[in-house]
Amino acid sequence: MVVGMMCSAGAFLLAAILQSKIDSLNEDPLAENNSGYTIINTVHCKIWCRGDPTPFFEGNIGPFGQTEFQRVASGVKTVQVMCPTMGTQGWTQATLSERKASRLVITSVSGVMSILVLDDKRDKSTNGTGYVSFLHLLAWVDEATIKVTSVRDDSTPMVLKVGLSKATEFHVLEPGSYQIAFPAMNNPMEAKSTKAGEWQDVGKPFEIGSGGVYTIAMIDPTNNIDLHEVVVEKYVTVKENSLSMMLMIPQYIAITVGEILFSISGLAFAYTQAPESMKSVIQACWLLTTSVGDLIVVLVAELDLLPSQMAEFYLFSAVMMADCVIFAIMTCFYSYVESETTMTTKKPGGSKKGDKKGGKKGDKKGGKKGDKKGGKKGGKKGDKKDSKKKKGGKEGDGKEGGGEDKKKGGPEKK
Repeated sequence: MVVGMMCSAGAFLLAAILQSKIDSLNEDPLAENNSGYTIINTVHCKIWCRGDPTPFFEGNIGPFGQTEFQRVASGVKTVQVMCPTMGTQGWTQATLSERKASRLVITSVSGVMSILVLDDKRDKSTNGTGYVSFLHLLAWVDEATIKVTSVRDDSTPMVLKVGLSKATEFHVLEPGSYQIAFPAMNNPMEAKSTKAGEWQDVGKPFEIGSGGVYTIAMIDPTNNIDLHEVVVEKYVTVKENSLSMMLMIPQYIAITVGEILFSISGLAFAYTQAPESMKSVIQACWLLTTSVGDLIVVLVAELDLLPSQMAEFYLFSAVMMADCVIFAIMTCFYSYVESETTMTTKKPGGSKKGDKKGGKKGDKKGGKKGDKKGGKKGGKKGDKKDSKKKKGGKEGDGKEGGGEDKKKGGPEKK
């Protein structure tokens, strides 16, 4: 049981180490009086960007590129962008709120360059899914109805509506590959060859990873409303998880070994050491300790007594190790109770006692029975022999008497 407790404590320790690696992938929250932003370029052009007041990002952003997440003091920022090759430029005043993240999206709808200020999401999903926001930048449709379908399975498609130069809220998607489709009737180039109610795939499929946060932009790269070309670009504002699920295997092995060594042997200990009249009660009390442990976990988690999940795992591991040490010391002074169950299962010498007792009892009983049976048989045989002797005596007497009669009758005949 001590080894099982040590394995279980080791499982919590492994979970804490893995959680620390996961936490290292998460970014620190924004500090007081600070804001964050990511600049996204949806134009097929190299963009030069700067902002005021400084410090603010200043430099070039490649076609369909983006910057890393930037942290600045909160307040109003004047952002200027310019495309030297196209000879276009634009500017905007972006209000960056305290402890909030924003997406500064550079667009060129119908040839007019502008900057959109959209809310961003920086928290990773806790259940392995991804967050996706869809951005509509197609000048030839004011309100786009899109259908997002999984390429790898038959899950229910997601249908959304989004206005021009606007983005949807962040939606939850399972990791996998997805395809965007438009109603065919919304595309004048395809309306003549398709029926109402049919969908037309646009752009290439995009991949969603576990824990990532994405902006999927639907862009017209030609800025020509007559061509109706669509390019689907994926922008990653929060990177997906990079740790493999295989790192959880050592935890499962440790907790399985601990459960086998501790739970089974503990249940057997509760049964063998309990009095005959309380075996069921003691076993029930042993199983009740599981609910007590679950209650402790719920209280620690729900009351937010510790700052992180990693700290909770370390706490559980330390408590189990302390219990293990106390239990190991108690076992050194425990006297094992030899009940009738353990004697019959553990001490083969008990059969000798039984043989002796059984032999003595058998001898006594056998002797008594033998005496009785022997007495009866001997008595019967003796009676028979006596009766035969009596008969023989009578016959002999008859013969002797006959002889005398003959002797007496002889002279009479003469």
